[in-house]
Amino acid sequence: MGKHRRSKKNIKRRIKSIRKQKMKSSPEFKTSDMLPKLFKQYRPEDVVVALSVIQLWIPNISSIYKHHMAVAVFRSIPESKFLEEKPIRTYNEFSSFCLELYKLLLSNPMLEDFVPEPDWGEIKLVSDDGIMKIFYGGSIERISDFIEAFRIVHSENRKALNDINFVLRVQNRILSLIPNSEMYVPENIDSGHLEIPSDSFWDVCSAALKELTDSISTGELGTVSKELVLELGQCSKFETISDFGDKLMAGLANPVVALKINNKLYPTLLRDSTDAVLSYWARASSSSKSNVNTIRSLSQYLASIFPQVLSGPLILPHFSGQLVKPQKYFPDS
Repeated sequence: MGKHRRSKKNIKRRIKSIRKQKMKSSPEFKTSDMLPKLFKQYRPEDVVVALSVIQLWIPNISSIYKHHMAVAVFRSIPESKFLEEKPIRTYNEFSSFCLELYKLLLSNPMLEDFVPEPDWGEIKLVSDDGIMKIFYGGSIERISDFIEAFRIVHSENRKALNDINFVLRVQNRILSLIPNSEMYVPENIDSGHLEIPSDSFWDVCSAALKELTDSISTGELGTVSKELVLELGQCSKFETISDFGDKLMAGLANPVVALKINNKLYPTLLRDSTDAVLSYWARASSSSKSNVNTIRSLSQYLASIFPQVLSGPLILPHFSGQLVKPQKYFPDS
């Protein structure tokens, strides 16, 4: 009888041990338990800079899923939970952090099935502040077209235009601070590729990010909607891997352009910051009674670049129930 009971207990222990081992090897455990443990060992200021350096390194441009996952897990941790036992000040410390991080980041070939354009400031846009360098390759293809469309649709929304102009200033600043000569662009980049950036890029990029953080925090580059700036721990972490993938596809994985840490504003996911603004205002327009008049905005835009076009509105008068066609719609060229 006693042997039988002991045998049952041993079986239960073995089942429990097997379940525990399976759980530790599961994707959910890696992201929900092991990734936060890694991040908590460091200063949050060091982690956010390191994650930006990893994303900005051009050979890593096709790992959009991994970049967003790392940031999503990181920003779900309250600032008070960081133990700050390890620094990330030297290249060796940065390399060690990357090695540990890459072991835990999951691949998703379904969402990392293309390689964005590996650019570094070659594409420019005209804005209120002059000609601005932008990140062209990212989670949205032909982002310059989307930015122009955004400006047209929100031409009478000063707050929306302020947000997109803020992001353009931020992107232009980081692209100007880091010269093209520091960039290594391989002939071929595999989808989902991830590697440790070079020591020279770490030195230049980490210094540039700290300078950019100071410029944003002091208001030198303007302001942005408070909804696009989050504090650590302000959002809950995603429940499952599939849930995270759905949020990434919907532009909800990281709806943020800066993280507030120790009273400073740190830029995050710089290549995809325009996407965050576009997604935020798309949600804002759909969830409230939007005053956007797309036809009027488009006509005003066309009138601004083609002098022969009348922006309207075109009023067709009618008398005695008969529609009278105006004699002339456009002025003589």
